Amino acid sequence: PVGIRSVNTTGGVVKQNTVTGSGSSSQLGIIYVNASNLTITNNVVSNVGWGITIYSYDNVLCSNNTISNNEVFDISYGSGIHLQGNSDDNKVMNNTVSNKLINVNAGIMLLSIPGNGSVLFGFCDNNIIKNNDVSGCESTPGVWIYFGCSNNTIGPNNSSNDNAWGLYFSPLSSANYTFNNTFLGNSECDIV
Repeated sequence: PVGIRSVNTTGGVVKQNTVTGSGSSSQLGIIYVNASNLTITNNVVSNVGWGITIYSYDNVLCSNNTISNNEVFDISYGSGIHLQGNSDDNKVMNNTVSNKLINVNAGIMLLSIPGNGSVLFGFCDNNIIKNNDVSGCESTPGVWIYFGCSNNTIGPNNSSNDNAWGLYFSPLSSANYTFNNTFLGNSECDIV
């Protein structure tokens, strides 16, 4: 089940919606696939496996959204805000992600698409993540730059507290710029 979904679109505004799930791992709050030039703003998403997912999308502004009260324990993946594969030149800013997330990817995650071995099929590059507040990801990173994402800017003024890790860079991620953020009180490490 999906709250709001669109595939192969150009342009548009997703604004002032409330999506509340039942806690199922398969539930998606807001997902957009294969398009460009979108604004996702002032939405409230709660109790889903995936909060806001942007998949193969360019030039998206994801701002002033609240992803909260997601106490999802039965899933092996999912994120508060998730950009994946060929999602370039996007801005994730002024969002609040406060969850009790167990066994999920992260509060905010950038993910390239892995292929066979070390070959990547889709990258997540040149994005800006700033002025976000992420907390409560008990066994996962608050912000995770994963597997081959490059040239992203993390900052200023992101706050990632009370997570397992504040900010986590995975192997093959390179040339990412981080500045003027606050990563404190995370149980494993503040920055990896």
